[in-house]
Amino acid sequence: MTKIVTLAIGLNGPWTSFELQALADMQRTWEDRGLCTRYEHGVTDEGEPWITFFDEHDGSFVAHVARDTGEYLLACSDNTVERSPALSRLLEVVRDRCTHDRRVGGSITGVRHD
Repeated sequence: MTKIVTLAIGLNGPWTSFELQALADMQRTWEDRGLCTRYEHGVTDEGEPWITFFDEHDGSFVAHVARDTGEYLLACSDNTVERSPALSRLLEVVRDRCTHDRRVGGSITGVRHD
């Protein structure tokens, strides 16, 4: 039986350990598809955490995730945007819908995340 865990969203402050695990799962999803990423993260002046993933190969933008006013926001390089109260939903979106085009030698190589 598969269990779906919906994480309680903190009002503000840094990512919780549960949120960090979900973000690591997101990064592993890309790695499983052949896309190694690096990330930068921080907290806004309002106390909302954010993380942005970049392609290790060329430094291009892959995705941005933020906790914002009681919800999570995902924006991917293919213009996929999703807002949800459950971070697990954003992981599903990364697995099912997000793609990243990588430019290699002047051509575009699509890296599908599904």
